[in-house]
Amino acid sequence: MSRFKKFLSYYRPYKGLFIAVLISSVFVAALALILPIMVRYITGTLLESGDENVLVNIIYIGIAMLVIVCAQTFFGIFYDYKGHDVGARMERDMRKELLERKGMIIT
Repeated sequence: MSRFKKFLSYYRPYKGLFIAVLISSVFVAALALILPIMVRYITGTLLESGDENVLVNIIYIGIAMLVIVCAQTFFGIFYDYKGHDVGARMERDMRKELLERKGMIIT
């Protein structure tokens, strides 16, 4: 268990950024699930309703889908870039600590 605690200690300086990356990944997943539901609504409900405002409703839903895709892209880029950044910083901290223990770095 001490190895696990030691590993978790490397997250401590980057806790805020790590939480932001986790929240971003949840948003990416949730937004990916919303799109098929919207398509099913268009094909299963709107097109079969015979309402005269079907085209207007499809346009509104299309705009909403475009906004969702843009948000998903933004959160995905943030997740990829900052997630890698957190990992690289932790790796740097681990290497620094290891080299300090071996006496190769004098601080």
